[in-house]
Amino acid sequence: MGPLQLLESWLKQVQDTGMVAPVESEKTQAMQKGIRFEESWIFSGTAVGASEQVMIIVDDEYDAHAKIQVEVGGDAVFEMYENPTITSSGTQQDPRNLNRTFGIQGTERNRSLGFVSPTLSADGYLLTHRFVPDGVGFGSSLDDEWVLRRGNAYIFRVYNWNTQAAEVIAIRAKWIEKQNSPAIDGGHPG
Repeated sequence: MGPLQLLESWLKQVQDTGMVAPVESEKTQAMQKGIRFEESWIFSGTAVGASEQVMIIVDDEYDAHAKIQVEVGGDAVFEMYENPTITSSGTQQDPRNLNRTFGIQGTERNRSLGFVSPTLSADGYLLTHRFVPDGVGFGSSLDDEWVLRRGNAYIFRVYNWNTQAAEVIAIRAKWIEKQNSPAIDGGHPG
């Protein structure tokens, strides 16, 4: 049976039953290939008007498809920058490998690095900023997936905009390292 016949058969089933089969988007499929990592940072008592920032430096040979989550107890602003000028990288933290088998060969380790409290002399290019309402925070959806280009650094910064009190700020980044990402170089997902 060819592709057109399969599509026709599927459309007839949908028409007959009224149910739609689950379809995995290309973006979701791409996210599921590669080695998965997670890094999370929690800052307690961030003063009114102060900010916290973390950084991911992506390996020279691997793209990182990332999703970012932010949780704050009060009003906040989130910003994401690409290619800052780094004075000090801060404290390196080893991300957790979410595959738990440490890769196909059993030896896969992260290539991209996470850092807490880096010092910058220039922010770099502002990719996005958004208001985070009081106590709501935001999580990543498919629309919030970022392709972090190989060899680049990324800053994730959250400002406490609560005018009354210090707040807890939590930042979580989940990423998949992939060679030959079609979003970057037209290659095949690795």
